[in-house]
Amino acid sequence: RTAIGRVARSVRDRLEGEEKQKEKDALEAEKARIAALRANDMTAYTKMLEDTRNDRLKFLLDKTDEAVNQISNLLHEERSTDEAAPTAAAAASSALASQGTSSYYASAHVRSEEVRQPSILEFGQLKEYQIGGLRWMVSLYNNRLNGILADEMGLGKTVQTIA
Repeated sequence: RTAIGRVARSVRDRLEGEEKQKEKDALEAEKARIAALRANDMTAYTKMLEDTRNDRLKFLLDKTDEAVNQISNLLHEERSTDEAAPTAAAAASSALASQGTSSYYASAHVRSEEVRQPSILEFGQLKEYQIGGLRWMVSLYNNRLNGILADEMGLGKTVQTIA
């Protein structure tokens, strides 16, 4: 029992030591950035700041890739077990999954159709980006997916939705 206690304390102490070392390294990096800023060495400061941001950005991009791959795999599994899916859509989904490099969009938006300027819009033309948004919304509907159309104010989300 005492041997187990010693091992547990040893592991705990090691983990705490590693955590303290990480905190110490982060503090030293922060001090180096402040020193570079005080010395008016903008190139060194910018490089250190970019390195810090890149680490966080890389972490976030890796997590995003993991989530997209997981969603793509789930969609492929659902489509392969869905008996109501047309044969062509199931074949396309299988082909994308077998490539291993399928993007989320390609695996989620298997069914597609051509989208043009709706005839009910008589007094104006949709811009190319609005047709792209309309195409995306139609694809969401056809593939039984949900989505949120969002962009800057005044770019025509209401017109795209009505179309």
